[in-house]
Amino acid sequence: MVAATASLAGSLDDFPAPALFRLVARSRRTGTLTIQSGPHDLAICFADGVVTYAGPAELPGVRAALVGAGVVPPPSWERAERDSTGAGARLVDQLTQDRAVTPEVLHDGLYELAVNTVFELLLPSRAPFRFEAAVTHRLAGGGAFDVEAVVADAAARLQAWRMIADVIPTTSLVVRLVPQLPVDEARVVIEREEWPVLAAVDGVRDVAAIVTHTGLSAFGVCGVLHRLITRGIAATDLQP
Repeated sequence: MVAATASLAGSLDDFPAPALFRLVARSRRTGTLTIQSGPHDLAICFADGVVTYAGPAELPGVRAALVGAGVVPPPSWERAERDSTGAGARLVDQLTQDRAVTPEVLHDGLYELAVNTVFELLLPSRAPFRFEAAVTHRLAGGGAFDVEAVVADAAARLQAWRMIADVIPTTSLVVRLVPQLPVDEARVVIEREEWPVLAAVDGVRDVAAIVTHTGLSAFGVCGVLHRLITRGIAATDLQP
């Protein structure tokens, strides 16, 4: 790893994500940490050491996450993105301007996105990173999140992930709904955030395809599927 006052670069293999975030927070840096994780980059934006955004670096990935989770209605996103382009207005402000989403709901949605993003970075990885003293992400400023809180919540999800993995050991599993509910399930209540996942379960898509189809995080999708499977509402191709 190479580190200097104005620059920071290396890989998560030799500088784990929590230590990296704490270094930026404790030095009260302002800038963007870009991590090449998988096919799409992740961006973690800081202002004086506080996280102001963490999620996909590119807008299509952010749109998929926030729209898929029901935080922002699709027409509102399209309108806000169009109106903020080239106008000097922040996208995060445009999203709340027409009252289609409240600042509180957007803040909570961005925090959920931040925790999911950091959770993914807690898994073993050799992903390269770089820190630049500039913040250009159009969703930066939608929240102000303490690094320790985000890391703690992400670590709790890592523990939950280990239990989920006992039921869903690979994202190549195909999930299907059972033809009849278990005898002890006279009534099933589906939460709003669970519905997109349930609607994507068709007996053909595997877990990875459901994640792609819904635009939700792998943790969120697998958490819903875990609940459906353990209640006997759904089954996988590992089960009779």
